[in-house]
Amino acid sequence: MAYYREIAPKPYELVPFAEKTPRSPCQGHHKYNQDLLTGVLELSLHTERPVQVASGYQDFTKDNSGRENLASVMPVVEKGGKQWHVIPGSSLKGALRSIVEAISPSCLPFSSKKLRQLIPDQVRKCASKEHLCPACRLFGVTGGGKNSYQGNLFFEDIFVDPRDIELWRTPILWTPGGRSKLIPRRYLSNNKLAGRKFYYHGKSATGPDSRVVVKQGVNLGTKISFENLSEAFLGLVVAALGLAPQYPFLIKVGAGKPVGMGSIRVDLKGISLMGSIEGTGRMVGSLKKLENIVEQLSKWVNAACGEGLIIPDNLKKLAEILGEKTLNRQSPKGLY
Repeated sequence: MAYYREIAPKPYELVPFAEKTPRSPCQGHHKYNQDLLTGVLELSLHTERPVQVASGYQDFTKDNSGRENLASVMPVVEKGGKQWHVIPGSSLKGALRSIVEAISPSCLPFSSKKLRQLIPDQVRKCASKEHLCPACRLFGVTGGGKNSYQGNLFFEDIFVDPRDIELWRTPILWTPGGRSKLIPRRYLSNNKLAGRKFYYHGKSATGPDSRVVVKQGVNLGTKISFENLSEAFLGLVVAALGLAPQYPFLIKVGAGKPVGMGSIRVDLKGISLMGSIEGTGRMVGSLKKLENIVEQLSKWVNAACGEGLIIPDNLKKLAEILGEKTLNRQSPKGLY
């Protein structure tokens, strides 16, 4: 008699690669260009599902009943005489970069021997700061020596009050290929990688694996600084945050994405645009009022589409995968 495990529907989709990847020189950091935008995006982050960004360590943590559980824990720092849990700015940066890469004609920044032969030619990794795709211009590239570039976006760490932390249990997750080191065939098309993988949002599934998480329903604040961006490039960033008026969505950050974790709603609270004071060389900011922001966002996103920095079909598909309605999707409790 044969026994079969029920396989849940896969909780992800693949967003196709760009057909071509235009590359251009980096903007640089040696001066502020008066024809470009420099400033700060002030963001509010609302956790629609529990969020975990682990430190890489495990420790014994008490649950609501007082029992101790070995769990993956978050980084903790002291600030202002108080201890805070921290979501590193690099975690938000990585999540946002993945989205920018998917919705723009950008490269696939991997160079391992395992993947190199599977990467379509048009999205091979940028190798010189004189020839950078849109994502590498925004977020930077590591090429060694003179080919490394810092990028033009800068992310603050996100501080979380200990009262907004709890112990959460999820199903045990496995690597896609199991013990095999081969890339699963479902990720390939014509023996090449078929696209970039994005998980749906969903209802949080529970299981035996303990994690320390930021609770669902918590409001957090952070800022993203930007330097020397055109309106089109800022529009690409806005769209990747899920703030394009026509294509709103929630982003996913941290671990446990297949089982309904990591869903965050981003709201824009304000924009500071910096302008040079003639004759002094110093910078001054003027905060745009909220009633002007929606119109400005549409203008920037339209500029990004008009200059080919956004692939409309990819943005539309990603908005369907990460749209708010998928929060009610049933996450897999077992194999998928």
